[in-house]
Amino acid sequence: MNTPKLDTILLAGANPQQPEQYQSIRFSNVLSLVACGVILLQLPVQLLLWSAHSPIQILLILSHAFLMTGVPLLNRASRYCAARLCLILLYSSYIGLSSFNYDFLTPIHYFFLIALFAIPFLHFDLTTKEVVYMMLWFLLAYLFWETALVVNPLNLESDLATAILSKSDKLSFGISCFLTGYFIYVSLKSSWKTIRKEQFKTNMLLLNILPKEVANRLNQEEKPIADHFDNVTILFADIEGFSNLAKRYPPGELVSLLNQLFCRFDRLVAKFGLEKIKTIGDQYMAVAGLPVYQEKHAINTCKCAIRMQEEFILWARENKLSNTLRIGINSGPVVAGVIGMHKFSYDLWGEAVNLASRMESQGYAGKIQVSEATYDLVKGQFMFDYQDTIEVKGMGPQNVYWINEPYSV
Repeated sequence: MNTPKLDTILLAGANPQQPEQYQSIRFSNVLSLVACGVILLQLPVQLLLWSAHSPIQILLILSHAFLMTGVPLLNRASRYCAARLCLILLYSSYIGLSSFNYDFLTPIHYFFLIALFAIPFLHFDLTTKEVVYMMLWFLLAYLFWETALVVNPLNLESDLATAILSKSDKLSFGISCFLTGYFIYVSLKSSWKTIRKEQFKTNMLLLNILPKEVANRLNQEEKPIADHFDNVTILFADIEGFSNLAKRYPPGELVSLLNQLFCRFDRLVAKFGLEKIKTIGDQYMAVAGLPVYQEKHAINTCKCAIRMQEEFILWARENKLSNTLRIGINSGPVVAGVIGMHKFSYDLWGEAVNLASRMESQGYAGKIQVSEATYDLVKGQFMFDYQDTIEVKGMGPQNVYWINEPYSV
């Protein structure tokens, strides 16, 4: 069996996006295959050392090995509880029936103790009480076999004190295994709790950098992430006279002022369904229509732009500033993707992006300048002033419009 096929079996039903569940399901698959292999290893021994017990034992070996292979199949079908229960019952029944077949003369019941160290790794959706109950099941099974069923010829021939001491040591060994297994469970649970907290922090940080849909694809290790979008609307906003502000204010105050404004913009962008792409100095860039398509991407962008102008005026008034805001908008096809290995970013490329940037840079202070492509998508929803035809480097003459006032925002 080659590695890809083996991985398919070992990872059946496991979701890499849920690390705790992933590891527990993977462990149950591995454990079922290991148990199946160990059971089958006894088959040549039974054939070599044939006895009156061998026919029944061979039947137990073949039936339990076959049934053990059902654990990965149940996990693949998302029947996780059934898979775990199947594993535990088959493990218990093989030990119990094998011991019974040999008239309780073999120490096979010690395999009950191995389960005490395996159960903590199967706990992803179990409560502490349920895990303890499962562990107690195997401990009590071991204790019952050891005290009531197993016959030790050595102890029958020795004195009573030696027999009691032997049994006491074995009982202490079983209880020690239980306590060790429980400690493993508590440690694992604490570790997974810490991992979940750190994973949540990481995901939140990632969502502050990338759109949710893109972050999910990156978590699934999809590379490269690049998409083409036929029609989106791009917005650029820039503060007129920001260089003078940078000269007037110390760095701490300047960053605080800019942070206040951009936080207001962030709320507006989220409200109107746009995706913030980045900020470059005092320039703010957002887009509507990706990574999830919006039918009204151009309308939502224009509404957002109007509110951004209103928020900027309030911000400037509160801070006693005379600066104004230029906004440029354009619609068209773009390519979007994640670039870089370190400090990566989600960015846009295409002529539509360049033209949106020109709408802003060649616009006028306090105005929202839109291209003809955007105008065609939103006319009838807003009132416009026809500005003029401007020459855009590398793109030729372009008709541009100023949003005057909305019919409704």
